[in-house]
Amino acid sequence: MDWRKFSSILPVALILSLFVTACGQEARDSKMTQRSYGNDGYMGISNSNPNHPLSPGYHSYTKDAVMMRKALAENDDIRYATLHLNGPDVYVKITPKRKLTRAETDRLLRTTEKRLAKMMPRYRIHVGL
Repeated sequence: MDWRKFSSILPVALILSLFVTACGQEARDSKMTQRSYGNDGYMGISNSNPNHPLSPGYHSYTKDAVMMRKALAENDDIRYATLHLNGPDVYVKITPKRKLTRAETDRLLRTTEKRLAKMMPRYRIHVGL
């Protein structure tokens, strides 16, 4: 073997072996773990910026109305409901399935308002018949 070839390969081999051993030792002793961005396709920007349109917490009026309609459909006492979104206010008009007493009607209005207010805290909910 030619001494010149050996002298040029030897430093590269030594550096490579030191690099591999140093990195292996660090990974074994370290308590730190690697954290990556959220899997959103945008390097985590939609997970870290709540007002970004790609964020899961960002909704439109249409999506909010769909969510509120689903919540109202789960109530067995409501036959039909209309929603009117006007800025921060939501006006809900409900039609009960059966004739209710005044106390039952008040309870239905209160529970509907509480449920929607808890579900959509960014809106002022107004419920009526």
